[in-house]
Amino acid sequence: MMSDGRYRLVCPHCGKPVFIRTSEGEHRLMRTAYVHCKNGACGWTGIARFEITHEMSAARDPSPYVSLPLAPSLMLRKYVDSQFPTAQMDLLEA
Repeated sequence: MMSDGRYRLVCPHCGKPVFIRTSEGEHRLMRTAYVHCKNGACGWTGIARFEITHEMSAARDPSPYVSLPLAPSLMLRKYVDSQFPTAQMDLLEA
């Protein structure tokens, strides 16, 4: 669910927002969160995992302990750009 441009977790049963009661780091790229539905009549609780899976841009000071693949859309773009270089004419040279 989007609100104010931010994604909000929602209860899979009643659709109301949930909140993170607590969370713990599994490692650098993953956290486990214990979530509770804000709807008191529902009462659902659950576990959510947040994982960093790809990078969109390289870090300026990368950690030697982290190695992430490029996001699939960026891999495709790099391939297309390498196979089909643009031959577009510069407007200032026209």
